Formats: sequence, structure tokens, C-alpha cells
Amino acid sequence: MSTFKGALARAGTRTGIIALAVAILAGGTLSAHDTARAQDCIAPTGDLSGTLDHANIQDADGPTVQLCAGTFYINDTIDITEPDTTLLGAGSDDTVIRATPMRMFVGRVCGIEGKPMISVNDRPDGHDSCTTGPVDGVEIADLALRATDATWVQFGIRSWNNGWDSGTCTRGDQPTVHVHDTEVRELEPLWSHGIRMGNVCDVVIERNHVVDIDPERSGEGIGISTHGDSDIARSEHVRISGNVVDGVGGRGIVCATSSGLDQSAGTARHIAIRSNTVTDVDEDSSLGIELYNRCHDSVIEDNRLDHGISVVHSHNVGIRRNRVVDTRAGADGFIGLEVGNVRDAVLADNVVDSGVQYGGAVLAWNGFTTRRVTAVRNDFRNARETGLWLMADNDGLSGIEYVYARGGTCPASGGGTKPCGVTGTDGTGERGDGHGVLLWHDTRFVTLDDLAITDNAGAGVSGAGVQADYLAVLGNTFSGNSEPANWSLGAWPSNMRWAGNDCAGDCDGLTSGEWATDGWDPPDAAIAMPSTATVGEPVTFTSRSTDSEGISDEQWDLGTGVPRSADGTVRYTEPGTYRVSLTVWNTKGQADSAEHVITVEP
Repeated sequence: MSTFKGALARAGTRTGIIALAVAILAGGTLSAHDTARAQDCIAPTGDLSGTLDHANIQDADGPTVQLCAGTFYINDTIDITEPDTTLLGAGSDDTVIRATPMRMFVGRVCGIEGKPMISVNDRPDGHDSCTTGPVDGVEIADLALRATDATWVQFGIRSWNNGWDSGTCTRGDQPTVHVHDTEVRELEPLWSHGIRMGNVCDVVIERNHVVDIDPERSGEGIGISTHGDSDIARSEHVRISGNVVDGVGGRGIVCATSSGLDQSAGTARHIAIRSNTVTDVDEDSSLGIELYNRCHDSVIEDNRLDHGISVVHSHNVGIRRNRVVDTRAGADGFIGLEVGNVRDAVLADNVVDSGVQYGGAVLAWNGFTTRRVTAVRNDFRNARETGLWLMADNDGLSGIEYVYARGGTCPASGGGTKPCGVTGTDGTGERGDGHGVLLWHDTRFVTLDDLAITDNAGAGVSGAGVQADYLAVLGNTFSGNSEPANWSLGAWPSNMRWAGNDCAGDCDGLTSGEWATDGWDPPDAAIAMPSTATVGEPVTFTSRSTDSEGISDEQWDLGTGVPRSADGTVRYTEPGTYRVSLTVWNTKGQADSAEHVITVEP
């Protein structure tokens, strides 16, 4: 942590035993402070004021500070300021660090926000105001942090401006900060965070429990951010996996960058949020996971949540195999899965079944054009107002284009499989409606393909506003809706192609405009790629797609990682079966998609 203040302290935890033995032989006595050091791990002193336990931990010499089982009390932040430091407990059920209600106000003042229980190299401006440089190789594990009634604690663990020693960030064999198997519980101040890190490089946060973080207001479980007042206002290569977040008032897991910064600063990249569980998010409008404002080149995969997922102003994002399911009585969240003001997003194999107002949403506002969104094999069930909502602000500037939504086979809630699509929207939302798919305002070049659009209180497909245009509805199943299509809130699209749909009657007559004429057929998507590979082997993927007018855009979903916009190679890092999708658009905005399965062996 830091060098001891006295000769005995400088001897270190283990070597201090020798010094203590000499003291005893000389007729000396041991204080509680010394007794705690006279063993292989630091033991709690029982001092409820927090002074002795804090001093023992803060003054311990590294590289490993081992805490015994028991309850420690601290009255100020534990500052980790030395590289290659490990703070290790005996397990999160056995080693507990409690913050005292009163804080000692004689410690160093550092940081741009409230006080944490543990701070890793908290350099608020990226300079030397608190430490001399980045602190790499820090590990915090196997302990519990509790802040019951300690109103001075706003963060369980926090790090700012760490890991950067140059203008680039690369993922290494050893992360700069590794927080794992730790519990953070019971933080009360407004906008508290269990774990919060900003302007960091190469961080791993895994298998932690974050519980009861300002649950009635705006607490957040795990947060990654940037701050524009620093030399390097970026966070990159952050892996958040296997955590449990329960009982927060705001967002469960969030990446959010500073607003108003230019594109070269204030960005986060390569944020991987995988296999986490987020439950009991308090506010109905709150979110389980959010990427907000320039969290680019990131993935959200295999998470289980009872509140929604949101990606806003963040480009090149893969959202796969997440389940947003809220079984609580009266659940009334706002949205299940949304992407807004994005370019290049893939949504694959997600399930939303939580009584939200909107099951899935593709949005655009403030003059932005959301472009290239592929949604395949998603299942949106039991929304209150709209199953899949495509909405652009009616400002004459915002728009949505090049959206491809395809069904397929999805898991059924009672076991087995079912067709993917939009089912059971009941019309109990603020406006009623109950439509399966709803298009608002300037939405163009949208393809709905092989979806089950069934049992919705309103129309299967509906629209509002006069600008929605160039809509292809191909090979879908419509049943149990009030009608297949209804544009009562606006004019019918000038160009709309209905073909091959099962409407329990004739609905292909809805085709209109240029897309109804010969020569306006969609492209033919095709994939060239091996069916087997081994972990780490470079695998080439190539589009063999054709179109008489030419392919203008393509988007690859390789089953993991971020979307790709061109042919290339991929290395799979884990064995398993991956479903690969390729979506292509021709120069007229029509789309087609192809699938491929590759099995990766160890």
C-alpha cells in the first residue's frame, strides 16, 4: 500500500515478526497495532473507531496484503498507490471491511467525487497531484465491503486515470486493475456506485456481488466512465463478467462518457459486458445495462436482467443472447432493448419478456441518422404498447435507415422452440396501440423477414407520420392481430413490398410504388466460411453475395465480438458453436441475410 511510518512498520508484515520477537525478549509489550502484524495475515483489532484497522491495512508493505477472516473497521479510504499490490481477504463471507459512521478527516484529500472505501491510484487530473504515475498490476479479491450508515462513503472501489502510461491502450496478460470475488454492499449517498472506474486501461471486474447501492434513488452497481479534465479522457479494454448486481436505484452496469467532448476525447472502447446478472433495479425507467455516449466497439452478451438494455450514441456494438425477463407482479418497465443514434449494431438471439412498454426499439433524434442495424432471431414478448418500435424524431433531420429484422427459431418460455418475432403486445401502454411493429416518421429501407407477428392487440405492422418509406415485408406470419397492417396515423409508404407472407388471407396486395415493379428484387446473400476451426486459428469469412444493381453495404455478425463491415479474418478465443450472419443491402436499400454455423474445437 505505502511505506510504513516507523522502523517496525518498515520491516513488513512477515519480517516484522522477527522485530516483534526481539522487542518481546527485550521486555517490551505488544500494542493492538503490533499484534495484528505478528502473523502471516493482518487480523482485525476490534477497534470500532476504525483507526487501528485502517492504519494496519494502509501501512502494510506489499506486494501482497493478506487480511485474516473477521471484521475490520475503517474510518477513511484505503489508498492503493504502489504497483503490483494485491489486497486479499479470506473470502467475501469471511473477511469483512466495514466503514465507520464517522470519517477521519485527516487523510489526504484526493479525487474528483465523493470518498471510496478503496481507491486505486486516484489521480483526478491525470497528473501527480496524488501519486507519481500509473499503478499497474493491482488485485482486489475475496473480501466484502460494507458501508451501512457510513454516509461519507459514495463508492465501494474507485480508480481514476489509471493504467495509461502513453496515449495508447492495449490488452495485456495482466490487467492493470483486477477486482474479483468481492462483495460491495449497502451504500447510501445519492448516486453511489459499488465499483466505479474512469479513464482506465485494461481492467477486469468479475464475479463480484454488488448489492443495495442507493436502491431508492440513483445508485449504480458497476460504472465505467471518462472525465474530460484529464490528460487522457478515455477508457479502453474493460471486461465486466460474471457479476451479480442486485438492488440499485439507477443502472446496474453502465459505460457513460462525459458529454460535450470532441470525438478524439471522452470515448470508451472495447467494453465487454458478459454473463452478468442484474436484478431489482428500482425505477421503472431505469436500465439493467447501458452504453451511453461514445462507448464504441463494445459487446453485451449472455446477461440475465429484469430491466432493459440501452445503447445510445455508441457505434459498432454487438448485443447477443441476453434475457430481459421480469417476473415480478405489476412489472412496468419502459423498454426491453433499445439502440438509439447508433451506427452498426447487431442484435442477435435476445429475449425480452418483462411487461415493458416497448419490447425492442431502434431510435434516432437530434438530427442523427441511425444506420445499419441487424436484428436476427430476437423474441419480443408481452410488451404493453409496441413489440418492435422504429422511431425517428419528427424534426425533419433525424432518420433511421438500413434496418434488417429477421426471425427464425427461438427458445419457447415453456421449453422447446418457437418462431422468433413479436407476440402478445396487449395495448395497455400509455397510448394503447398494442401493435407488433410500429414505424414513426423518417424510417427508410426497413426489411421485416420471416418474423412471427402474432397475437397483438393492434395491427401487425403500423406506422405514424408521412415519411416512413421503402418498407419490405417478406415471408412473415401474421395471426391473432387486429389486422395485418394499418397506417391510420399517417399516409401509407409510397414504396412498400409485401411478398410471401402468411396473413390468413391475401395481404400481398399491399405492395405499392417502385418496390412493386420488376427489377426491384432484394440481393442474394451468401457466405463462404469454414464449418470447423480450432481456438486461436485465423478463420477467413467472405461474402459471396450478388445483386444485379450491386451491393452497397454489408454487416457481419460472427457470433461474438463487434460487427464487421467487410470481409476479413477472425480468431475465436473459446470453443463452441457460433451462428454467423451476413446482412447485405443493394444500392436501392433492399436487404437479404444468410446464416452459417461454425464449430470451434479446443
